[in-house]
Amino acid sequence: SDLEELIKFSEDAWTLTPNDGTVKDHYQYQEAVIVGDDLGILHAFHLHTGNEIFGFIPRMLLAKIYAQSFLGTDNMAQPKDIAEHHYGISSTVNNGWVYDPDEKTWRHLAVFGMGLGGTDYVALDIAHMGKVTSDEPVTVLWTTEDADLKSHYDTYLGETWSRPAITYTVPAEDLKVNPIAHLVFGSGYQPGTVSSTSSQGRRIWLTNALTGVPEDFATLPAPPSGAYEENYGAMVDLAVGTHCESKFWGESEETYVLDPAGRVFRWDLGHLDDDKRNHEPDRGSKRGSTADRKATPLASFTACQEDGNGGCLVGSKPENFVYPPALVSVNRIDSKERAADSITEAD
Repeated sequence: SDLEELIKFSEDAWTLTPNDGTVKDHYQYQEAVIVGDDLGILHAFHLHTGNEIFGFIPRMLLAKIYAQSFLGTDNMAQPKDIAEHHYGISSTVNNGWVYDPDEKTWRHLAVFGMGLGGTDYVALDIAHMGKVTSDEPVTVLWTTEDADLKSHYDTYLGETWSRPAITYTVPAEDLKVNPIAHLVFGSGYQPGTVSSTSSQGRRIWLTNALTGVPEDFATLPAPPSGAYEENYGAMVDLAVGTHCESKFWGESEETYVLDPAGRVFRWDLGHLDDDKRNHEPDRGSKRGSTADRKATPLASFTACQEDGNGGCLVGSKPENFVYPPALVSVNRIDSKERAADSITEAD
């Protein structure tokens, strides 16, 4: 049945390319470069020709586009003072495959935030962008402004800098069962007046990728005094470690998070679907069990400061991490037994 669903998906989403004498009839998937701009439009450009396939405007940016329209085209709808620059979609798109059990079909998810342009995330299905003459090129799956999601996110999302990571769980680790897709993301700077007591921008979310419904969260503590910048949040892209009991999907394990206060956090997602599988998390979750689920740093690093003579002086200020971590594995093809029994803390 899974094979039939994949065949149906390809027939619905892809273009049948006929035999040209060198290649038999085959379905050819539309390839595109997807990027946002400061006007607030998400563009899809054909990979081979550069022609625009579609332009999509998230509804929460319509007011910004309207305001920019009064600035005219001479300055590309921007004020001359760079400090007053208008931002639209100023973050990076991530994409991956998501199975929709209600419709019994696969969807090609494209999810993005706004960066400096706003405090929302948007998830699209772009599987049909190759059939613009017979179908809508994109379908909006959800936004954090949707009526049934808004109350979950409004208080806690700062500027949405963090690119969502796409990860999976597979019931019973069975490759014959369709995976459940999840997103893990933070956000970033608090807009407007900054409050040191608010956790806005410092919450890390685990959500259902298809619906946007939150499944869990962790909250980073406020930055320590002496940080180079006290208003930022969980703005750095996250890295999700995986194991592969299903032999294909790379099921979620620990999420690693860096922040601009020199801290490293590890959020263990290996407990997901415990009732459906035997794999245990490597180590316990590094966060509190109270209502705010505050995370505890796994490690903290101080920055190298110039000593006045061209040398390095390790001072009291925390390291200013702004780039995402990368994960690598050594000898880690997990069995269903607890992996921590055969690997040391140092490893």
